[in-house]
Amino acid sequence: MRHVSMILLVFLCAIARGQEVNLTVKNAPLESVFTQLEKQSGYTFFYKVELIRTLPPVTVDIRHATIQQALDQCLAHEPLSYSIIQRTVVIKPKAEPASPAGTAAPTLGGITVVRGKVFDREGHPMAGVSISLEGTPFGWTTNPDGMFICYLNEQYLKGKPVLVFTNVGYARQRQPLPQPGQELVVTLQQQVNDLDEIQMTAYSTTSKRYNTGDITTVSSEEIARNPVENVLEALQGRVPGLFVTQETGVTNGAFKVQIRSVNTLTGTGGNGIFTQAGYGGQPLYIVDGVEYPANTTLPMTNSLLGGPQPQQGGNALNFLDPNIIESINVLKGADATAIYGSRGAFGVILITTKKARAGKPTLTASVYQGYTELGTSPKLMNTQQYLAVRHNAFANDGTRPGPFDYDVNGTYDTTRYTNWQKYFLGGHAPTTRVNASYSGGGANSNFLIGANYSSIGNVQISKGSVRAGGMNFALNANTNDRKVTLALSGSVESNTDDRVLADFTGQSGVVQAPDAPSFYLPDGRLNWSLPIGTNLLGVLNSLYNNTTNNLLGNAVLTYTPVRGLSFIAQGGYSYLFAKEFDGVPSAALNPASNFATSTLSKVDHYSLRTLSVDPRIQYERVLWKKLNLHAIIGGSLRDQQTETSSIVGEGFLNDELLMDPASGATTFNSYNVTPSRYIGGFANLKLNWAGKYLLDLSGRRDGSSVFGPDHQFGNFGSVSGGWIISEEPWFKGLRHTVDFLKLTGSYGLEGASGIAPYSYISTYQVQSGSYEGGTGLRPNNLSNPYLHWETDRNAEAGLNADFFNGVVNIEAQFYRDLAGDQLTVQPLASITGFTSFNLNSPAKIRTSGFEFALSTRNIRKRDFTWNTRINLTIPRTKLLAYPGINNLTSNINYVIGKPITGVKLYNYAGIDPPTGVYEYINAAGVKGSYTPILSPVQLNPAKDLTAFVDLAPKWYGGILNNFTYKNFSLDFLVSVTRKMGANYLGSQSFPLGMINVNYPEDLAAKRWMKPGDHATVPKATAGLIGFLDQLNFVYGSGAYSNATYARLQNLSLSYLLPRQLAGKVGLSTVKVYLAGQNLLTVSKYGDLDPENLSTQHMPPLRILTGGMMITL
Repeated sequence: MRHVSMILLVFLCAIARGQEVNLTVKNAPLESVFTQLEKQSGYTFFYKVELIRTLPPVTVDIRHATIQQALDQCLAHEPLSYSIIQRTVVIKPKAEPASPAGTAAPTLGGITVVRGKVFDREGHPMAGVSISLEGTPFGWTTNPDGMFICYLNEQYLKGKPVLVFTNVGYARQRQPLPQPGQELVVTLQQQVNDLDEIQMTAYSTTSKRYNTGDITTVSSEEIARNPVENVLEALQGRVPGLFVTQETGVTNGAFKVQIRSVNTLTGTGGNGIFTQAGYGGQPLYIVDGVEYPANTTLPMTNSLLGGPQPQQGGNALNFLDPNIIESINVLKGADATAIYGSRGAFGVILITTKKARAGKPTLTASVYQGYTELGTSPKLMNTQQYLAVRHNAFANDGTRPGPFDYDVNGTYDTTRYTNWQKYFLGGHAPTTRVNASYSGGGANSNFLIGANYSSIGNVQISKGSVRAGGMNFALNANTNDRKVTLALSGSVESNTDDRVLADFTGQSGVVQAPDAPSFYLPDGRLNWSLPIGTNLLGVLNSLYNNTTNNLLGNAVLTYTPVRGLSFIAQGGYSYLFAKEFDGVPSAALNPASNFATSTLSKVDHYSLRTLSVDPRIQYERVLWKKLNLHAIIGGSLRDQQTETSSIVGEGFLNDELLMDPASGATTFNSYNVTPSRYIGGFANLKLNWAGKYLLDLSGRRDGSSVFGPDHQFGNFGSVSGGWIISEEPWFKGLRHTVDFLKLTGSYGLEGASGIAPYSYISTYQVQSGSYEGGTGLRPNNLSNPYLHWETDRNAEAGLNADFFNGVVNIEAQFYRDLAGDQLTVQPLASITGFTSFNLNSPAKIRTSGFEFALSTRNIRKRDFTWNTRINLTIPRTKLLAYPGINNLTSNINYVIGKPITGVKLYNYAGIDPPTGVYEYINAAGVKGSYTPILSPVQLNPAKDLTAFVDLAPKWYGGILNNFTYKNFSLDFLVSVTRKMGANYLGSQSFPLGMINVNYPEDLAAKRWMKPGDHATVPKATAGLIGFLDQLNFVYGSGAYSNATYARLQNLSLSYLLPRQLAGKVGLSTVKVYLAGQNLLTVSKYGDLDPENLSTQHMPPLRILTGGMMITL
């Protein structure tokens, strides 16, 4: 026992001796002192480097002291204190003595302490803001709450010391030290026209300063000002080179998007009646690295009720909440898109969702409510005007009303008036949207979770609404040394539509006689004994439900073993699934009919699944102190499968059985699955010499299952360069006027495929009754194993210039493309069993255009700012060659030397003054009415289509203004388009004067009334000749007019409550706002909406909302 005690005593003495501190230093930095104390004592020191970096050096002579004694001596004259927790020493600021207002600034041992907070303009605390003392190497950063503490040695406080605050995307701000006893509160302003704004590219990021291509970025702040359900509507008028058309105002409807000029024959030409230009290939959409099917017509919403599809095929972006989007980057030109190879010829739209960021946990919630109503629409005649036209028609025809002229023969009550357009389409549909998100975390792990809900009513008389809800998340995690990082993000959205599947815009009820009787009997039942023989409101008793679910997921794992070298594995998943039910019960049918055999039920299932993997290696290095090198090499794998199934039942014993189409007396089934696979390898090299000379090289090899074995692979690429002239030494004399001047140029080869998968082989379809009444196989197409990608050779030149310290910025791009190897449908003699087949035509298309953007800071005062952005696009296209064009029986509108977006027409000569009928000039130069069938001489489509009208926009653009006054902010966007389009008269199948054909009152007032009138509208007529004449007119040049328009696309007014007032109710920020969309349209076009130019589809709706956003 004695030996044990002796050993224990010796051991304890050794420990005590080991904890002794001996330290002699002179003018040593505190950080060095702490390091030596750690080595001698075995304690771990924990402190913030910025806390001690500016403190004066230490001189001490310590012998045989404990750690506590040593710390007391080292910190005796420093504004620091310490605490010891087990084997850890925590260094922290010494508690400041209270100093009354008006005394000197807080000082501790010759150290001035400055405290404060940093906010953004919305009042949110800003974490990670860099703070420096001007003229010194010392700096600090704000914590997750936006707070900072600066310790300033007196030797650096001579003169007028200034703190400098900087953060990416915000203007650099200089701030003098506060008055004694005051806390510094700093509000950073976002930079306008920042050349260093981050822009997303294919597999990396760049900036406006060093970008050699053409990329336009739209931020989440701009998107949030638009109360829209589809983010494409928020892009209208904002992006040069991007033309967006809303096809219909029906919720969940279709959008068409054209980037730059039309460079493919796909979707153009034809031999039908056109209201506006056909669209070429749609751009490629990428959401968080995953290909998204927003360029695909969805096979849902097939109307069982007759007439056109209400939603025109829809758009997949209807199922992605705009509020979860962080930014949208529109990539144009070869430099930006060639790295996507075979998919980039029509442009690329990159959508990035909101990601997690380090900072104090923050809850943000917003809600708005409002209503939607019909947008631009014609003002039709009232009863008095309508009856006057009808009687005028009979007088012109020399006839009297017949037994079927119910509106004027006494059957209808001619004192009755119903505005049928308002009756069917005049509702004010309520709209509501709620969004909430919670985010925060530390530097090594952070998170974001969000949820949304929306509801949109129906402006039509039909019942139902569209309701949507979803969630999104983002997670970031990394190791302490930042060598391994993991980023996860995803979203799920469910959209339910239970409205009646109909668009009454194109139904005859809207233009029927205004004195027509009600659709209901006095007791409220539908009136099935109407003179016209049907009741249009029977459709309201039909059944419909569509539930669409959208799932997106993305994961990015990055390993950086050494600085500059990263191995990146990225995977994504997209799944769009829809189930649609249509039902026509007996209540929707005339009881006098045999409705038991006419009841109908249909269930459709649709899914589109995309799985993608994009591994790559990224390397960055600075060579010779001047050359910045950035290289990427990687691959892409994509597996996609589209699956559709349908079951239709007819003739149900009871309406309760409609939910099961298989219980119908007759059933039809169909099922289709289309897999496709894609593989690609790519490389990209970016070189930047001294911030002046830029070079970008991209190459890609793609393989696709769309084409046959011998043509599955293709090579694509681009080369681009830039010269930042303003960095040249000889340019410095101009820097007081021109801050920045860059010239760029690029050339590249891209590809496209506008055909369905497996078109290179003969496919077959199962069809009932195709062989002796039984089920058999029917061939779909002829094989062509030589099909391959279309090609597009793109060249462009660009300029970017900043003037007067960023007050004015100009961006300009000129492009010129040559597209070839066009995938076309060629006619065949029907004796072959087919009327057409697919092939690559040697047709060539020349496209060119000019894009211009101007940004100005008109006024920038402390309490008032005014900024303006203007963009303009002038696209052009021309068909250079099309071998065999004279053999075409379809696509008859193609003319060598003309745009492929036009239509060939009869040469309209106006209204004949003596007779009041249409006249034309044929190919021989002879003027006449040429009434079909009845005239001795007829217009010949083969030779008399001598007029040509280009329906593509001549130019388009937008003007965006932003005003701020203290806490108020006002933004409004005016979009402008110059184009031709089918006019109201040219969109009608029946002439003015026929029964149940109600024209706009302004057109009726311009009609021909007597011989000698020089009118723009023909005489009213109710006879066969007028009907036949109208058939010619819709194919004449007079059916098209100037559809130029300017539209107040968006207006947003907001007020940010003062921070102190919001704090009184426990909130960080409170913002209230009003927002509207499609508020006003100015055009001489008249009657129809100049955007969708349709009498058959609902025009874009007008939206008015008010809301609030709060942050906790």
